[in-house]
Amino acid sequence: MKRGKEGFFRVIFSRSVTLIAMLFLQIFLILVFSSFINTSILTVYGITNIFSVFLVIYIYNLDELPDFKMAWIYPMMVLPIFGVLLYLFMKTQSGSRVINRKINYIVKKTEDKLVQNPELFKEIEERDKLFATNVYYLSKHAKYPTYDNSVVTYFRCGEELLPDLLEDLKKAKEFIFLEYFIVSEGFMWDQMLEILTKKVEEGVEVRVMYDGLCSLFYLPYGYPKFLRELGIKTKIFAPLKPLLTTQQNNRDHRKIIVIDGKVAYTGGINMADEYINRKKRFGYWKDNGIRIKGDAVSSFTHMFLQLWNLDEKEIDNFDYYCKKHSNELQVNNSYVCGYTDSPLDKEYVGANVYINLINSATNYIYIMTPYLVLDYVMERAIRNAAQRGVKVVILMPGTPDKKYAYCLARTYYPKLINAGVKIYEYTPGFVHSKMIICDDKEFIVGSINFDYRSLYLSFECAALVYGSDEIFKCKDDFEYSIEKSHLVTKEECKNRKLYYKILGAFLKLLAPLM
Repeated sequence: MKRGKEGFFRVIFSRSVTLIAMLFLQIFLILVFSSFINTSILTVYGITNIFSVFLVIYIYNLDELPDFKMAWIYPMMVLPIFGVLLYLFMKTQSGSRVINRKINYIVKKTEDKLVQNPELFKEIEERDKLFATNVYYLSKHAKYPTYDNSVVTYFRCGEELLPDLLEDLKKAKEFIFLEYFIVSEGFMWDQMLEILTKKVEEGVEVRVMYDGLCSLFYLPYGYPKFLRELGIKTKIFAPLKPLLTTQQNNRDHRKIIVIDGKVAYTGGINMADEYINRKKRFGYWKDNGIRIKGDAVSSFTHMFLQLWNLDEKEIDNFDYYCKKHSNELQVNNSYVCGYTDSPLDKEYVGANVYINLINSATNYIYIMTPYLVLDYVMERAIRNAAQRGVKVVILMPGTPDKKYAYCLARTYYPKLINAGVKIYEYTPGFVHSKMIICDDKEFIVGSINFDYRSLYLSFECAALVYGSDEIFKCKDDFEYSIEKSHLVTKEECKNRKLYYKILGAFLKLLAPLM
């Protein structure tokens, strides 16, 4: 089902142009209204200025990330009327609160299925108290337990992962769940879709959920109907609407596949040809992913069903899909915790787990990420680790997919390098992997970038793995990638062009919104 070529009028009246035009129109109307008040009604202007002072004090005392508070305070100080109107307009909408209440309802209904085994926790505590603190945090505050009866396989790139994934899909007997930020027609998705269609014919339940941005940039508008006609249950998460709301900013960035509750896949790889280097964009596309088999798969099944059931009156029977398979697998030397992060609950799980891991490091920390847009706490944790004598190495893209994000990332380089952090840029092309490795003991692979959008604004997922020999594959992959990369120096940062530094400084003001 391919997109046709779009003529002039088709483009002008396309969904994307209409959506963007409507959003800009709403911002324009707020500006016009605030300007009218500003120039025509001095009394209202004075009252608004006074109100903005109290509103600034209120925002400053909120239990929120300081960077986000300042993102609201700045416009109120520069353009009081516009800033106040925009804040009230955005914050009085109930969409995000309704979604969060539904998620909390589903979590409450099913949290008894995700309880940390106390005997296993005691075993973990005796083995490594620092790792146990992250396990405790994830079980108590993210509501996701750590399991031992699980095996992890690491894949260095999308083209290495795809054959194993296709074989696992062919073996499905009961159900297949797919949840992705990007699904795009092409070689990769065509192979997937062929298998999914056959599985439906065999009586396997297949569900596909993708983010609303797909229908704007990657897939035809009627694609859900096309998939449903094939027998595939399909949903679009948060379809884009021409309304200026904070809800539009909370995208489903997760990458999840669950097969029969026995096998799960996650990582940075989306369903598009560039992720397997079948389509060339920005040079070689360096990505990664993991395959999980065993009890830890249950967590990923829960993650999928929680978002799938957001618009359902009757939620699914989680027990049916979240079966344990401990009798099929007995592995007791490693631990796996799959977890998710919601942008709506003010519990910054993704950021906190990263920070906990960084703070626990004693020998080395390797970080692979496409974006580096850090809040103060994360930046201090990374710098402090290096200042404690921990070897901290960050691998960034050599060729960016977003030049503004690249310029912004480079504003963090000087302070990090001065603290002792080594930063490399991947010469062959673009790094899309999201991974952190620590002390030959534990690693995290998932969808969570080191930027505000992933850590605070999107729905994300990842797996924390401890004691698995796969960490050495992760480490080898990282160090091999470093050999092909360019080490950024202090002099290089100092000699960047003035306009580039000014642009980066300006972008840093907007960093919480990126």
